[in-house]
Amino acid sequence: MFMFYMRNFFILIYSFFFCLRYLPFAQALKVPIYIRPSVRVRNMRRGAIVINSVVRHGMIVIGFPGTEGRSNHHTMISVHRRGRIVFGDGVTIAKGTKIVVADTGVLTFGNHFFCNSDCFFCCTTNITIGDDNMYGWEVQMNTTNGHHVYKGEVERPMTGDIVIGRHVWIGSWANIAKGTRIADDSLVSQCSVVSGSHPRPHTLIAGNPASDISQEYRWRG
Repeated sequence: MFMFYMRNFFILIYSFFFCLRYLPFAQALKVPIYIRPSVRVRNMRRGAIVINSVVRHGMIVIGFPGTEGRSNHHTMISVHRRGRIVFGDGVTIAKGTKIVVADTGVLTFGNHFFCNSDCFFCCTTNITIGDDNMYGWEVQMNTTNGHHVYKGEVERPMTGDIVIGRHVWIGSWANIAKGTRIADDSLVSQCSVVSGSHPRPHTLIAGNPASDISQEYRWRG
């Protein structure tokens, strides 16, 4: 029991200094980000993290275990130059998740967000996630091909924003490609590969490549 309290006290102290380093002083004093010391932080500078909500203690949690037995990997956050991560209230990012925000990229998490272990967010342009989103383990979002692609002599777009609506549940192992739009109150099935626009709310999206399977779906979590 003593070791439990000592470990949590150490995490609190580490979180306090993390907040002092990356947040405005008045925000840092409230320790809004609770982060494990094992999280690998790269390329970060003050201003890379923006809190888009009333600041309160422990409103953002990073690097703690998700579903039991799912991850033995390190969590990582890398934000280059003018890139930013924007957090709402009640954001939980489980252990093993990797976040990479390139120069000028903006990754926005809405209020009441949860992603399970080993997710991956690669943001070279913009990823915007609405309120009340929940993701299973190993969900991937990537706004870039990573390489130039041509159809004949014409280069195809290399990057594209990802926009996820409010109250969206994305199942484990789903892959969300550049240029994807998903409407409010939708569900994405496990192992789906999603691209393009899915504009109708309450839609079940599934398959590889994914398509709109059915409407009038709802979920609670």
